[in-house]
Amino acid sequence: MMYRLTGLLALVAALVGVPPGADATTMRKIDLDTLVATADVILLGTVGSSESVAVGARFWTRTTLVPERVVKGAVEGPVVVETAGGVVDGIGQRVAGSAQFTEGEQVVVFLARRPDGRLRVRGMAQGKLRVVPGLAGGRAVRDLSDLRLIADDGAEVEAADVMPLDAFLKDLAVRVVRDAGTLPERPRLLDPPTDTPTGGAR
Repeated sequence: MMYRLTGLLALVAALVGVPPGADATTMRKIDLDTLVATADVILLGTVGSSESVAVGARFWTRTTLVPERVVKGAVEGPVVVETAGGVVDGIGQRVAGSAQFTEGEQVVVFLARRPDGRLRVRGMAQGKLRVVPGLAGGRAVRDLSDLRLIADDGAEVEAADVMPLDAFLKDLAVRVVRDAGTLPERPRLLDPPTDTPTGGAR
């Protein structure tokens, strides 16, 4: 992956109150097939409480998700997802492009399990979509405002990042089953352009 690193240990340290989008992280896009194949857990769930902790020089925020539908992997009860950055004792650290969670929101997440068992969002904000309620199950929306994504040839890529939720979940399930080798190759039900920044840094 390619990152534009800013600050100590690739962290963008900021005082609380600095508006998001003031800086952006540059990284290679991760297409949907790769997200599905490399995630250990994919689920639809609701965001619960969160807390930030300091681990050495880094801040991490640990957020509880209550699963509603598990598309890939096995989980028992609520899961804790760890994301870079947070606020500890009034001091804030922000990593541009890191997935952000708000208590009460419904989300679809692609999670990678570390050797110590902790779960982290795959591909930073690429691996988290917020569910916007509406007709036909609502829409899954990805916020890439703090990410600048580039293709393998180095070109910046743009794409829509809004998908009908029901069709998206069905498509993910098909991809998971196909990766397991139990379905023959056939055209995808849905191949949303999932890896486009909606613009650079704001």
